[in-house]
Amino acid sequence: MPDDGEWQCADSGGATVCLGGERAAGVAAAPADPGWFCGPRRGGEPARVCVDLSPDFPDGRAGKWRCHMIHEGPARRICERDIGAHTLAQSCDAEHLCVDGSRCVDGLCVPGRPAPACWLPEDCPGGRCRFGSCLAGGA
Repeated sequence: MPDDGEWQCADSGGATVCLGGERAAGVAAAPADPGWFCGPRRGGEPARVCVDLSPDFPDGRAGKWRCHMIHEGPARRICERDIGAHTLAQSCDAEHLCVDGSRCVDGLCVPGRPAPACWLPEDCPGGRCRFGSCLAGGA
C-alpha cells in the first residue's frame, strides 16, 4: 500500500493503482512509500490516487502474471501465472504491441510520466484513465 491509510487497490496491466488514503482514527500521517506516485483525484469524492508502476511479482518480472487485490482481512495482492497476460515492461515490436496507455521504447512497453488523478474514466476529460493518469485523445 502507498502508506498506512485506508486504500482500495486494483491491478492494471502490471501496475497497481490505489484510491483512498484516509487515516484511521488516531493514526498519524505518514509519507507515501517512495515507490508510489500520488496525486489528488479529479472528479469523484475527495481522495488520493496512487500508482506503483513496478510492483513486486513472484519471479521479479511483470510478464506472464495476472494479479488482483483481495480486500477481505488485510489487503493483499495475489498473482497467478498467465502466459497471455499483456502488461507493462513486456517486450514489444511492430508485431507485439504494448498494453493501452503505454508505448514501445527500446523494445519495452513503458507508460508515460505518471500524473495520478483518476480512478474511473469519468474522472478524466475525454474519459481515458489508465494507470491512474488521464490520457489525451479518444479510446
